Amino acid sequence: MGIRKHFEKKPESDLKLQDLSLEQEETKELKFDPETEISKTDWQAMKNELESDRQDNDWWAFAHQAMRLKILFPDKASELDLDSAWQGMKDKLKSDRQNNRWRDFATQAMFLKILAADEVKVTNQGLEITMLPPESFKSEKKPRPERKNF
Repeated sequence: MGIRKHFEKKPESDLKLQDLSLEQEETKELKFDPETEISKTDWQAMKNELESDRQDNDWWAFAHQAMRLKILFPDKASELDLDSAWQGMKDKLKSDRQNNRWRDFATQAMFLKILAADEVKVTNQGLEITMLPPESFKSEKKPRPERKNF
């Protein structure tokens, strides 16, 4: 029973501190484990769709499917052969920019961001994407040795 229902039943003089506490409604936890819910046959069929998109040079559909598969099975992302499709997906992004298709541009950019991530996982807080900083080939300058005046 929430506070409002409590106030409706009791006069103010009968209220106690515990009457003012909020009760949380019981929520059901929805669970879905791709490892048990999606079979090897399902995985192969989803990869076949990805390959069909690659053959058709449909880089929006390819990026969308690849992103979904990476989210579902991050450990299998190497099976998606993203390197060979990367230029096509980037060309789609460029085309969307040139043609002022900003919703498509944003969607394609989101797909690429997730596909480029070093780590993707679904947690209780939501989708977590980890991007490592780009490697820098610049060497740090060492401080000059102290000059001594003679």
